[in-house]
Amino acid sequence: MNATLRSVRNLPRYQEIIRVFIKHGFGFIFESLSSEMLRPLRFILRSQATKTDQATIEDLAIHLRLALEELGPTFVKLGQILSMRSDFLPAAYCEALTRLRTQVEPMPYEQVEAILEGAYGHPLQDIFASFDQSALGSASIAQVHSAELVW
Repeated sequence: MNATLRSVRNLPRYQEIIRVFIKHGFGFIFESLSSEMLRPLRFILRSQATKTDQATIEDLAIHLRLALEELGPTFVKLGQILSMRSDFLPAAYCEALTRLRTQVEPMPYEQVEAILEGAYGHPLQDIFASFDQSALGSASIAQVHSAELVW
């Protein structure tokens, strides 16, 4: 598959990534880019420009963590790596991103249920005698729930 076709196929994800970063106050990153992909988002960029001017470093650091969490496991993993790079990022960013190593927001139970039922091809109650809807812990690519098999 050529690069152009792959780029077109991934366009919705690229736009989602840009929207999330803009929502969290990082629209300034995209202001100087002239990519065709960004053309539909120009109006969002203009409306967000003044918000960034008022943000503090601590606020931006927290919003970077929130943006990475919202974008999913790959971005959470990137944030975990960046949290250990005090030679690359200011201390406020490293501190905010450290939470991605220990306190990632768990997926909603409905999403967990859909994934498990899709994987096993049966409703959860056919597989588990009990399944705690609250996650015991969560990380970049997994979360843990207390459960007891039917067997």
